[in-house]
Amino acid sequence: MMRFLRPCRVLTYVAFASFALLKSVQAAPIDQKKFESARTWEELRAGQGWPELNAALKLPVAKRLEIATIALVNPRREARNLDFGFALALSMAKQNRDAVRLVARGILSNEYTFGKDRIARVLRLLANEGIRGSSSCVVAWARLHDLGLDMPQDATRAYEWYRWGALVGNQRGIEETAFALAKGKGTDKNVDVALEWLNKLPPQRRAKQYAELGDYLAATGMPDDFAKSEVVYLDAMQTDPLIAIGVAAKLNDGRYSESARKAAMAVIASGDANGSPLAQRIIAKGLWESTSEADISKAILLFLKAAKTGDQDAVNYLALAMSRSGVSTGTHIEIFPVLEKQARLGNTNAIRAVGEAYFSGRGTSLSLQKAAEFRRLAADRGDVEAQYLLGLMYIQANGVDKDIPEATKWLTKSAEAGNLIARSALMSLTTK
Repeated sequence: MMRFLRPCRVLTYVAFASFALLKSVQAAPIDQKKFESARTWEELRAGQGWPELNAALKLPVAKRLEIATIALVNPRREARNLDFGFALALSMAKQNRDAVRLVARGILSNEYTFGKDRIARVLRLLANEGIRGSSSCVVAWARLHDLGLDMPQDATRAYEWYRWGALVGNQRGIEETAFALAKGKGTDKNVDVALEWLNKLPPQRRAKQYAELGDYLAATGMPDDFAKSEVVYLDAMQTDPLIAIGVAAKLNDGRYSESARKAAMAVIASGDANGSPLAQRIIAKGLWESTSEADISKAILLFLKAAKTGDQDAVNYLALAMSRSGVSTGTHIEIFPVLEKQARLGNTNAIRAVGEAYFSGRGTSLSLQKAAEFRRLAADRGDVEAQYLLGLMYIQANGVDKDIPEATKWLTKSAEAGNLIARSALMSLTTK
């Protein structure tokens, strides 16, 4: 009898402990500090004391909804877990309309494959809730058909349901309807009607969509589309100050009208006056294209300012400046320490430029040993020219001990990557 009671006592204790754990999870609020510091889903789950999926499925509905929401639509995508979130949401969907709407939000925020065994149920849930008035479920149903991840892609049905969502005011439905019309996807192409739909959006959201539509229209290669891209870019630039400078950079293109370019330059100049790094970078790139040494010097000063904040695009221009004609020795000296710092942080163009600077003594003291060090760094990163130059250094004993096998290794790498000069050097080396 005692042998029977002891296991029962153990099982009772385990059940009580599990129940206590679930009660504590149910009651525990979100720890905001741990939430914000978590870099992955597992860190987030552990930090909040949430159980693994099988146990989480037994939590009360409110807690499951809370956890599923974070798993599916966390602003930091790297800390999402779609399998976990959709499993929790679908476990409640039959009895809970909020869970179905959460499934819709998850679909609209991610690309996810439910699998053929679940997709029919998901579509049925979304359709039923859509008929009951949830426009997000309507648009999610359309998106599944648009992507065609678990079923044949059906652009026509997707467009019909996107338009249904749009007609009842769903902003995502409006955007998707507009882009389907602009692309002729699932319906006849009609950019004018697409713009009519986008005009129903709030100003800032419309400006963002106009900018994206401008990118699409500018890239189709069709003259009518390109002409309309100017119109939508101008509208976006004038509507939302947060994206104005970026859009102005696209309009600062010789293919657009003079009036559009003037408007764009006015926005860029205003941003420069206000210290906008983006505006200054755009101006610097324009000055860089000049043949005037004064303009080039101004460009380099702007690139130096941006590079000191870690702007990698500016660093790449400074690397080019080290070998550009007309750049003064004083400017080389000013550029060099910025490039050396970025080289040690891993910028490949900076590594190459610093190696060349040490080899030629441009902007710094000549040092063949340091030239070899930086050329090796660039060569290790797959820089074909650096591999060739490093191979020559081993042949000529410049900054390194003469080492023909090492020279052969680097010349071979460069030659195999298509460097014809390296191939020639390798042939000369092997015929000696």
